[in-house]
Amino acid sequence: MKAIRLIGIALAVLLVLVAGAVVYLAAAFDAERIKSELARVVLENKQRRLTVAGALELSFWPNLGVKTGKVTLSERGSEKEFAALESARISVAVLPLLSKQLVVDTVEFAGLQVRLIRHKDGRFNFDDLLSKDAKKSEMVRFDVTGLKVSGAQVSYVDEGSGHTAAVTELDLSTGRLANAASGPLALSLRVKGGQPRTDAAVDLRGDYRYDLDRQEFAIAKLEARAKGEAGGITGLDLMASAGALEAKPASRSLQVEALKVAARG
Repeated sequence: MKAIRLIGIALAVLLVLVAGAVVYLAAAFDAERIKSELARVVLENKQRRLTVAGALELSFWPNLGVKTGKVTLSERGSEKEFAALESARISVAVLPLLSKQLVVDTVEFAGLQVRLIRHKDGRFNFDDLLSKDAKKSEMVRFDVTGLKVSGAQVSYVDEGSGHTAAVTELDLSTGRLANAASGPLALSLRVKGGQPRTDAAVDLRGDYRYDLDRQEFAIAKLEARAKGEAGGITGLDLMASAGALEAKPASRSLQVEALKVAARG
């Protein structure tokens, strides 16, 4: 009986400590300061305007995280909208919050919409987002261990050729994201376009590895499948796999190992 009583006391003390930590974190969480700091970092590093509508909410289940309402990101040096999302949940590390730092862990996006443009000179409207930040925030630090995107839509316009395409039903799951990182990748989407007509469902799996500074991108254990209509082919069922695929845009090199392709249509 004495042992059970001691265990009960220990559990009660533990619950009080946890409750106290939750109350302290909630009190120390400065949502408006974090929003303004995020906007400042994005504007200084990328010359883009980040707008977070409504208040940030601190959630404690299923893990510690920050919830947002609608978020928009402008084009570089412009007020035009580049991307928007209906809601996001960002899981954060606990200890840095005690010193009022926001260290991003897992990111989840819902209702994401992105507008991609290839200009006539060959540049894309997202090239700057792939470059390394010149300045860093003392308050916001990104070391994302996972990204999840559900129900996203992407539109694409090539100003040179006039070609357009739209991606819907996009679901994406990745491992770690940083300036150089590796991890598992799962992607599914539906793509529609003209010139020639395209309407196909695509599914892709593999293990990625990249280094933005060196401009190196690779994927291993690649498994991909496309079904629908593409390239003038109806009833298309295309399956492809590769042991490894590595691209180095700077040297214009592409290496593929153990490629297998099967198709019908």
